[in-house]
Amino acid sequence: MSGQQRIEPGPGQESVWDYPRPPRLEESNKHIQVICNGVVIADTHRAKRILETSHPPVYSWPGQEQPILTKRISLTRNASISGDVPIPI
Repeated sequence: MSGQQRIEPGPGQESVWDYPRPPRLEESNKHIQVICNGVVIADTHRAKRILETSHPPVYSWPGQEQPILTKRISLTRNASISGDVPIPI
């Protein structure tokens, strides 16, 4: 970051420049949900966070809670897929 001044994160914030390299996997105590069209399709209190320098955090689901869903979907814009489609999350 030559020529640039570091901006310190505010209260409750993190800086991606403070994350480690190589990446670190850590427990998260957050309640994580994936919501699609108002429907909760995945939910966990046992997610893990993957942290790596200059990258936003990524949340990972525990193996035994990996949701794979089948939902009826219909796409109309520039696509012609309709029917039951497995959706790995």
